[in-house]
Amino acid sequence: MCRKHQLLYAVTLAAVIMAFPAACFAAAIAAENVTASGGPSVTIGINLSSGPAEEVAGVQFDVVFNGAVFKLAENPGVAPGPAALTADKDVSFSVLEPGAVRVIVAGFNQNAIPDGSVAEVTLNFVSYPYDSVEVVSLRNVLLADPNGGAVTAQPQDGAVVFPVQMQAGPHEEWCLTLWLAVFAGLGALFFRRHRDVHESAPATSANRPVT
Repeated sequence: MCRKHQLLYAVTLAAVIMAFPAACFAAAIAAENVTASGGPSVTIGINLSSGPAEEVAGVQFDVVFNGAVFKLAENPGVAPGPAALTADKDVSFSVLEPGAVRVIVAGFNQNAIPDGSVAEVTLNFVSYPYDSVEVVSLRNVLLADPNGGAVTAQPQDGAVVFPVQMQAGPHEEWCLTLWLAVFAGLGALFFRRHRDVHESAPATSANRPVT
């Protein structure tokens, strides 16, 4: 290959490397998508996925949500996920304002955190907006490698899906009315039979009239 072609090849290769998306080398951190099941709360996992040749030893992020729908649970609120526990990391958090919680996953070690859940955030329901989707965002994400260097982060928002509220149609309402009528009739019949048996029972020595 002549020098001219070598130079052209080197310039082209450098351009391709520079143009390659930085996100491909980033560590992704994502909030899970979950469905509300009708209970008093919902737990959202925050998952880490390290990029090629990346090691993450510390994580910081803000969880942002609709304060009119959710409130951070008091106990545990935010707990370490399995990946954090594997790396012997602790989780600390603080409520910045209604609808925003700062979470730090770190430890007094240089252990790399494996891919998986680094934290589990439990939110209580303040309201229950049926047939809607509430976004749970990750903001101000900071990742550090075992030596304290910055790792490029690619945050991904999650969501809580609220199901459609089921309403009884005409057929269901008719069935409910019928069942209520049946139970009311059975109750009246039982009461009447009990009264008849009581009235027809022979007098005992305790209540037989004295002659």
